[in-house]
Amino acid sequence: MRDKLDSQPISVNNFSPEIILEDHRVKLEPVSESHFEGYSKFMTKPEIWNFAVFKISSNQDVKNFIDRCVRERAERKRYSFTVFNKLDGQICGGSSFLNFSFHDKRVEIGSSFLNPVVLGKGINSSVKFLLLEYAFTVLNFERVEFKTDFYNYRAKAALVKIGAIEEGILKSHTLMHDGRRRDSVYYGIVKSAFESVKKLYQSS
Repeated sequence: MRDKLDSQPISVNNFSPEIILEDHRVKLEPVSESHFEGYSKFMTKPEIWNFAVFKISSNQDVKNFIDRCVRERAERKRYSFTVFNKLDGQICGGSSFLNFSFHDKRVEIGSSFLNPVVLGKGINSSVKFLLLEYAFTVLNFERVEFKTDFYNYRAKAALVKIGAIEEGILKSHTLMHDGRRRDSVYYGIVKSAFESVKKLYQSS
């Protein structure tokens, strides 16, 4: 992991550090307007949004997504990252820290998506590990949580693969972009389990 400003981690009153995280597969940078062209190459693919709360179906939607990420970081609501595939240098997805509780030392990793062409190539595991490492070792948080659609079997399997524990199902939890009400499955990883997560990552 590389944190460009590791002496100035994000905090309850400061989301300004330009956090750069990377490993041998991916590089994560804060979402910016300069990422529009890279995102627009794949974000309108409908299969990306089958289990998402929102849907991107036009270049205007892509612009609105980027604007919202930038705005919500300025408002200290979430910190969104663009994911670059280091194999070809292209943008291949995104993920975010959200639902922060600095008092409870807890955060959610979510709003994650990938270009379908990189599925199964280890990109998701790398992204999740880098964010987990930042949460546990730089922010010194005690818990990271995830939630996903009950019917999103790929996402559920991926969370188990990185060491997340299923914690329960919230029925009729979220209104989806197509009008369906989603049952959300919650997963969590606590700090004491991070060494085991690291071993899973290193063996992947």
